[in-house]
Amino acid sequence: MSAVQAAQQLLDGFAAGDLAKALGALDPELELTYSDAVPWKGTHHGHLGFQTFAGMMLERFEVEVVDYELFQAGEERAASRVVTKFTLRATGESVTMPVMESYWSRNGKLHRIEPFYFNQTLIAEMYAKGGAAG
Repeated sequence: MSAVQAAQQLLDGFAAGDLAKALGALDPELELTYSDAVPWKGTHHGHLGFQTFAGMMLERFEVEVVDYELFQAGEERAASRVVTKFTLRATGESVTMPVMESYWSRNGKLHRIEPFYFNQTLIAEMYAKGGAAG
């Protein structure tokens, strides 16, 4: 499976709420790295790290993948532009924004992912409100 195919499986699984499908696209030694600007910052390792990140996000947000585009950058590299709607569970406030992701694969699985949010500050502010109200 190419990096694009693995990224498509990950995004389709996440969009459908199918964690098993999403995890099936990930190398057991995954490194998922977020900037310090988002609440789930740092590097999350392996399937458990992905589940921990997803749990942190989904605890306060409903997340909808509105649309996505994938771009191949070689057999083992890909990128995506994911239009994502974040709805704060505590208040119903929502924002739709693009999230760009870079992917690296080996042996048909994604082993490194680096996401970049269009407005990281807004996501962090909404997340903080979710804790205060929830």
